[in-house]
Amino acid sequence: MTQPRYDLSVDIDRSIDAVWSFVTDLRRTPEWRTTITTIEPPERLEVGERFSGTTRLLRRDWTWILEVTDVDAPRRFGYTVVEGVARPTVEYLLEPLGDGCRFTMSGWIDEMGIVARVLQPFALRALRRETKVHLEQLLALLESGE
Repeated sequence: MTQPRYDLSVDIDRSIDAVWSFVTDLRRTPEWRTTITTIEPPERLEVGERFSGTTRLLRRDWTWILEVTDVDAPRRFGYTVVEGVARPTVEYLLEPLGDGCRFTMSGWIDEMGIVARVLQPFALRALRRETKVHLEQLLALLESGE
């Protein structure tokens, strides 16, 4: 069964390599994914590596452990939450666009218990809203030259 998903893109006036370097430097994630407050990235960015962090949402801290599911530099990076309240999967897709780059962030929720099925439409809307804010922040950071 195909899970409902979101796909949001932003065109960035920076090279695909520059965007890849920034978004896969996981220590910098809280700079553009502002709901993520802490992150402990893996030593190596490879499939199967796990890392942890904290998200601040609804005035509460939520801890999680992610597992890297896809690394194809400089085009694709993916991970899934393996421990945490929800079990979303997220992919970063990068495409060259002239001298710049189109960055797409996609996500879906894999675990579908009865409560998740009821809440999924609300969770996806919230993830979509949050992702839109994150992409706007990413665009502002990268195009400002930081």
